[in-house]
Amino acid sequence: MKKKVIFELSWLIGLLILSFLLSLIPANRALDINMHDTYIMVDGHTYSPTLNSYPVVLYILILCLVYFVRCITGRFSNIVVNIGLLISTAIAIFFFGDIVITFTVVQMHFASIANIRQWFYTLRLALWIILVFDVFMIGWNWRKRLRLR
Repeated sequence: MKKKVIFELSWLIGLLILSFLLSLIPANRALDINMHDTYIMVDGHTYSPTLNSYPVVLYILILCLVYFVRCITGRFSNIVVNIGLLISTAIAIFFFGDIVITFTVVQMHFASIANIRQWFYTLRLALWIILVFDVFMIGWNWRKRLRLR
Protein backbone atom coordinates (compact mmCIF):
# COMPACT_ATOMS: atom_id res chain seq x y z
CA MET A 1 0.00 0.00 0.00
CA LYS A 2 2.89 2.35 0.75
CA LYS A 3 4.27 1.88 -2.78
CA LYS A 4 0.89 2.78 -4.30
CA VAL A 5 0.70 5.99 -2.28
CA ILE A 6 4.26 6.97 -3.25
CA PHE A 7 3.50 6.16 -6.88
CA GLU A 8 0.36 8.32 -6.91
CA LEU A 9 2.11 11.18 -5.13
CA SER A 10 4.91 11.03 -7.70
CA TRP A 11 2.26 11.29 -10.45
CA LEU A 12 0.74 14.36 -8.78
CA ILE A 13 4.08 16.08 -8.25
CA GLY A 14 5.25 15.24 -11.77
CA LEU A 15 2.08 16.69 -13.28
CA LEU A 16 2.46 19.81 -11.14
CA ILE A 17 6.01 20.32 -12.41
CA LEU A 18 4.89 19.70 -16.01
CA SER A 19 2.06 22.23 -15.77
CA PHE A 20 4.39 24.81 -14.21
CA LEU A 21 6.92 24.33 -17.01
CA LEU A 22 4.21 24.54 -19.66
CA SER A 23 2.86 27.71 -18.07
CA LEU A 24 6.24 29.40 -18.57
CA ILE A 25 5.83 29.25 -22.36
CA PRO A 26 3.26 32.05 -22.71
CA ALA A 27 4.54 33.91 -19.63
CA ASN A 28 6.58 36.44 -21.61
CA ARG A 29 3.72 37.37 -23.94
CA ALA A 30 1.73 40.45 -23.10
CA LEU A 31 -1.99 40.28 -22.55
CA ASP A 32 -3.58 43.67 -22.79
CA ILE A 33 -7.33 43.89 -22.30
CA ASN A 34 -8.63 47.42 -21.93
CA MET A 35 -11.83 47.55 -19.92
CA HIS A 36 -12.12 51.03 -18.50
CA ASP A 37 -13.81 51.14 -15.10
CA THR A 38 -14.88 47.52 -15.32
CA TYR A 39 -14.76 44.94 -12.58
CA ILE A 40 -16.36 41.55 -12.24
CA MET A 41 -18.40 40.40 -9.26
CA VAL A 42 -18.17 36.69 -8.43
CA ASP A 43 -20.02 35.58 -5.29
CA GLY A 44 -20.03 39.10 -3.92
CA HIS A 45 -16.28 39.58 -4.29
CA THR A 46 -14.53 41.72 -6.86
CA TYR A 47 -12.57 39.59 -9.29
CA SER A 48 -9.95 40.95 -11.68
CA PRO A 49 -9.00 38.31 -14.25
CA THR A 50 -5.23 37.83 -14.40
CA LEU A 51 -2.87 35.22 -15.74
CA ASN A 52 -1.70 34.33 -12.22
CA SER A 53 -4.14 31.41 -12.17
CA TYR A 54 -2.99 30.04 -15.54
CA PRO A 55 -0.73 27.30 -14.02
CA VAL A 56 -3.61 26.19 -11.79
CA VAL A 57 -5.98 25.87 -14.74
CA LEU A 58 -3.38 23.96 -16.71
CA TYR A 59 -2.66 21.67 -13.74
CA ILE A 60 -6.33 20.85 -13.27
CA LEU A 61 -6.83 20.10 -16.97
CA ILE A 62 -3.68 17.95 -17.22
CA LEU A 63 -4.59 16.14 -13.99
CA CYS A 64 -8.07 15.29 -15.26
CA LEU A 65 -6.78 14.22 -18.64
CA VAL A 66 -4.01 11.99 -17.26
CA TYR A 67 -6.24 10.31 -14.69
CA PHE A 68 -8.97 9.82 -17.30
CA VAL A 69 -6.48 8.15 -19.66
CA ARG A 70 -5.13 6.03 -16.81
CA CYS A 71 -8.66 4.93 -15.91
CA ILE A 72 -9.51 4.06 -19.50
CA THR A 73 -6.30 2.08 -20.06
CA GLY A 74 -6.84 0.25 -16.77
CA ARG A 75 -10.53 -0.28 -17.61
CA PHE A 76 -11.54 1.48 -14.39
CA SER A 77 -10.28 -1.45 -12.32
CA ASN A 78 -7.85 0.42 -10.04
CA ILE A 79 -9.88 2.07 -7.27
CA VAL A 80 -7.05 4.43 -6.26
CA VAL A 81 -6.82 5.83 -9.80
CA ASN A 82 -10.62 6.06 -9.96
CA ILE A 83 -10.66 8.09 -6.74
CA GLY A 84 -7.92 10.33 -8.22
CA LEU A 85 -10.12 10.90 -11.26
CA LEU A 86 -13.11 11.57 -9.00
CA ILE A 87 -11.26 14.22 -7.00
CA SER A 88 -9.64 15.90 -10.02
CA THR A 89 -12.93 16.00 -11.93
CA ALA A 90 -14.78 17.47 -8.95
CA ILE A 91 -12.13 20.19 -8.60
CA ALA A 92 -12.34 20.92 -12.33
CA ILE A 93 -16.14 21.22 -12.21
CA PHE A 94 -15.91 23.59 -9.25
CA PHE A 95 -13.17 25.68 -10.89
CA PHE A 96 -14.76 25.91 -14.31
CA GLY A 97 -18.03 26.98 -12.75
CA ASP A 98 -16.41 30.25 -11.68
CA ILE A 99 -14.69 30.65 -15.04
CA VAL A 100 -18.00 30.32 -16.88
CA ILE A 101 -19.44 33.10 -14.72
CA THR A 102 -16.38 35.28 -15.35
CA PHE A 103 -16.37 34.77 -19.10
CA THR A 104 -20.10 35.42 -19.28
CA VAL A 105 -19.54 38.88 -17.82
CA VAL A 106 -16.46 39.51 -19.97
CA GLN A 107 -18.43 38.34 -23.00
CA MET A 108 -20.64 41.41 -22.83
CA HIS A 109 -17.58 43.52 -23.64
CA PHE A 110 -15.92 41.33 -26.25
CA ALA A 111 -17.91 40.03 -29.19
CA SER A 112 -14.95 38.02 -30.46
CA ILE A 113 -15.25 35.46 -27.65
CA ALA A 114 -18.96 34.88 -28.13
CA ASN A 115 -18.61 31.11 -28.49
CA ILE A 116 -16.29 30.61 -25.53
CA ARG A 117 -19.21 30.33 -23.11
CA GLN A 118 -20.63 27.40 -25.07
CA TRP A 119 -17.25 25.66 -24.99
CA PHE A 120 -17.06 25.98 -21.20
CA TYR A 121 -20.60 24.68 -20.75
CA THR A 122 -19.76 21.72 -23.00
CA LEU A 123 -16.60 21.07 -20.98
CA ARG A 124 -18.59 21.13 -17.73
CA LEU A 125 -21.17 18.73 -19.15
CA ALA A 126 -18.41 16.34 -20.24
CA LEU A 127 -16.81 16.57 -16.79
CA TRP A 128 -20.16 15.77 -15.12
CA ILE A 129 -20.62 12.73 -17.36
CA ILE A 130 -17.10 11.52 -16.52
CA LEU A 131 -17.76 12.10 -12.81
CA VAL A 132 -21.01 10.13 -12.81
CA PHE A 133 -19.49 7.27 -14.78
CA ASP A 134 -16.44 7.19 -12.49
CA VAL A 135 -18.62 7.02 -9.37
CA PHE A 136 -20.59 4.19 -10.96
CA MET A 137 -17.37 2.29 -11.77
CA ILE A 138 -15.99 2.81 -8.25
CA GLY A 139 -19.18 1.29 -6.83
CA TRP A 140 -19.10 -1.56 -9.36
CA ASN A 141 -15.48 -2.43 -8.54
CA TRP A 142 -16.10 -2.16 -4.81
CA ARG A 143 -19.06 -4.50 -5.06
CA LYS A 144 -17.03 -6.93 -7.14
CA ARG A 145 -14.22 -6.82 -4.61
CA LEU A 146 -16.61 -7.49 -1.71
CA ARG A 147 -18.07 -10.53 -3.52
CA LEU A 148 -14.61 -12.05 -3.92
CA ARG A 149 -13.91 -11.96 -0.20
